[in-house]
Amino acid sequence: MTIPGVYRHESSENLDAFFSAVGVPWVPRKIMCNSHPCVEVTDEGEDSFRIKTVTMLKTLDRKFKLGEKFEDSLMSGDKTENVIRREGDSLIQEQDSVKGKIVITRAFTEAGMDMTLEHKDSGVKATRHFRRRTTA
Repeated sequence: MTIPGVYRHESSENLDAFFSAVGVPWVPRKIMCNSHPCVEVTDEGEDSFRIKTVTMLKTLDRKFKLGEKFEDSLMSGDKTENVIRREGDSLIQEQDSVKGKIVITRAFTEAGMDMTLEHKDSGVKATRHFRRRTTA
């Protein structure tokens, strides 16, 4: 099973409640809940990855090395401290910010990726489902 690939969003579950739990205001929350991002995951070698997320409003491009801390920011602009590790066919991101602790699990299969977001402080979880794009 390979993690690298391009993934297109298909559906979400409980995303509005998750964004509400982390304090995203109503208008941006509604925009994000109705977005259909495209995610490209690249293996950069030596335990380094790149995750590029493209939406209508913004492109997020994250490069990281497994097990090493890196700084990032939420859509709100709040800074976060992050560590991503690999467990089997999953990339698990632990994120700390003023909004609390968030764990993002990206589970990869040949068919796609399921991304589970959990706000640890409130216990609210959401899942986004992505289909792996194939070239014909």
